[in-house]
Amino acid sequence: YMNALEGTTLQEETLNALYRVCHSVSAYSTRIVILILLFKLLSIVKEPPDRFYRLLYEQINEFDIFTCSHRQQGAELLQKSVPTDPCVSRSVAMGRRLLQVGANSEPAVAVAALNVLRDLWLARRTELVPLLNSVDSQLQPADVEDEEHFIDDAQF
Repeated sequence: YMNALEGTTLQEETLNALYRVCHSVSAYSTRIVILILLFKLLSIVKEPPDRFYRLLYEQINEFDIFTCSHRQQGAELLQKSVPTDPCVSRSVAMGRRLLQVGANSEPAVAVAALNVLRDLWLARRTELVPLLNSVDSQLQPADVEDEEHFIDDAQF
């Protein structure tokens, strides 16, 4: 990886060490800082690799990531990185995971999840509409003979 500011290469060993530390360090604030650093370094030359997004998805599962002292920076990282992910299905999966975590956490986490989904929708609307339409078309009403049907009497 090239550092566009100085023209020097970023050692693969350094990247691997950052990934390993982010997996193993117990302080969630440190994990967020490492993720931000990785995103900035990897975004300089090209888009972050799948490895970065897998690590980010793994960190979303941790409830403590949203209660640490750097939670605001973590939310900002999610708002920057999820909509710019080249893989739409992975972005949607991260958005869904954020909603799941937000539903079981503080309201601020749910708001952050909705902000990420809004940004994802704005960035990828043309790609998301067919995805949503295919999901809607797969939904079939249950054909149950004993099911009650309710109608409005005002229609007759």
